Amino acid sequence: MYSAVGSNTRKNYYVPLQNNDETPSFTKICANAPVHRAVRILGRKYTLTRTGYKFLEIGINVGPPSYVEIAIGDNRGNELILSIETWKGFYEQRWNIQNCLRNHCKDEEMLLAKDQISGNF
Repeated sequence: MYSAVGSNTRKNYYVPLQNNDETPSFTKICANAPVHRAVRILGRKYTLTRTGYKFLEIGINVGPPSYVEIAIGDNRGNELILSIETWKGFYEQRWNIQNCLRNHCKDEEMLLAKDQISGNF
């Protein structure tokens, strides 16, 4: 197969060609970096399930404009930050939601309250 004369200079593996013209740009490098969100202080978590896997978190988001932030999250780090319109919808329906949760209402009553709010999501 190989001759003894040229075997010292031959390599028996694949080396891909590298194109030095395509250096990754700064935006491509930063696109994979995690997004840092502002610090939420004085936060409180309310569990939404018996196991505490999903929760509602209310806290003050500290930044140049500090504001109250409401988020629905889980133990995996996923968060859905509610908009001010959704928050106002929940606030307007608070008596229905509180009565429903207090009385351990049936699914039909909760669906009625959910349908009134669902347009904001």
